[in-house]
Amino acid sequence: MEADPETAATYRRLAQFLEDEERAGLPRAEVVDKLVKEVAFTHLNRLVAFKMMEARKLIRGTVDKGTESNGFKFYLADPAHADEYAQCQSGDADTAYRYFLLWQCAQIATEVRVLFDPETLASRLFPRPRHSTRSWAS
Repeated sequence: MEADPETAATYRRLAQFLEDEERAGLPRAEVVDKLVKEVAFTHLNRLVAFKMMEARKLIRGTVDKGTESNGFKFYLADPAHADEYAQCQSGDADTAYRYFLLWQCAQIATEVRVLFDPETLASRLFPRPRHSTRSWAS
């Protein structure tokens, strides 16, 4: 089975990152540990920042109710996001929600690029929902 273009691009960037860090002298285990910490730190800080902006009414609900958040519903209602709406309708709300969060990051990145840049490797290594009956944002 072939990977979709997004997954293939992420794999190439990840492989390049690992190679660059190893070339700089870091052992692979240390490189992986560094990347895991960086990704976790980035996503945690983004979620906290989203919650703070929600509380101050600077953005519509983004993480307050996960896939039931007000911001996500407005995002899906925009004809520009018809593909994500179709994903939700087909039962893949988690993927559509991931695209929404990255879109929200891009909106905020115009002012706070360092944390919200949707093009970073951390953005590509987006946390996936747990395999359970509950949404990961619950």
